[in-house]
Formats: sequence, structure tokens, C-alpha cells
Amino acid sequence: MINEDYTSFPCSLPSVIFHKLTWYQFGNILFRSRFLSYASWSTMAQPNQNPPDHLLNPANPLYLHAGENPALVLVSSPLTENTFHQWQREMMVALETKNKERFVNGSLSRPPISDPLHDAWRRCNRMVMAWLTRSMSASIKQSVMWMDTSLDIWIDFKERFSHPDKFRVADLKEFFRF
Repeated sequence: MINEDYTSFPCSLPSVIFHKLTWYQFGNILFRSRFLSYASWSTMAQPNQNPPDHLLNPANPLYLHAGENPALVLVSSPLTENTFHQWQREMMVALETKNKERFVNGSLSRPPISDPLHDAWRRCNRMVMAWLTRSMSASIKQSVMWMDTSLDIWIDFKERFSHPDKFRVADLKEFFRF
């Protein structure tokens, strides 16, 4: 790499587009590479300030990795009326690996709109909602598509599908009788 040049082009405030020009040299060949990136003023670090923790710290539940997107399918088998317990376990493991289980277990509540982290929470909540809906049957997806939070979806599923199979419980009780 020979030279880097950053230029900013003002757009509609409060945002800016950064245009990064980087010159590379391989042998006798010199070429330029361009990268465009978007940042809002609220997420950009001001001089002498550290960027917010949720932008850099993977341990923060509001952190989103660049590879995380709404099209990801986190579990192999979709949720149907008969597969809730298996699906719930697989989904919880997947959400824990992404540090997003707190969105469905109720331990990370929505910050007030005036809180600077509200937008980050909303974005992560929508991502979790997308992951949940990508892993369910079409009929179930239609029943939850107007819910506002991933916690609402999770609670609805537990209330609808978490009923024990009474016949299976009776069979197991009889099997384990001495």
C-alpha cells in the first residue's frame, strides 16, 4: 500500500459518506482501490472520544457483526406446530452463539426513545426477528409478522406450542415406575 486518502462528501445531515482511495503497487503495476462507506454522525467517534461500545465489542448484545444479516438461517429445520421443543432448543443455542439470547428471554428491555442506544437496540431486535421468521413455516410466519419485538414472538410461541404431550408423559411415568 502506497498512499491512503480519505475524503468526505456531505449528504443530507446527519450523515456523511466516506470515500477511501488507496493506492497499491504490485511489481511495476500501480492501481487504485475505492471503498465507499456510510456513517451517521451519531455513530461516528468525535475527536478525543472513543466510539460506542456496541460498535466494537462483540460481547455487547447490541453489537452486530458485518456478516450478520437478515437472510441468515440459524437452524436447520423450520418451526412447525409439531417441532417447537427441538426448534426452540436449536434457536436458543444459535442466539446464544451470537450473543442475542437476551432479546428473547426478556433480560434486555427496550431503551427509551431518548436513549442513544435505542436505535442500536431496535436494529438488533429486528435482526433477531428476521432470524426467527426465516426459520418457521409460512403459516406461523403470517401469524407473527405484525408483532413488534422478538420477545413478543418468543412468548407467543411458548404459549401456543409449549404444551406437554399428556399421552407421552403418561407413557414415560408408566415406563419409569418401579
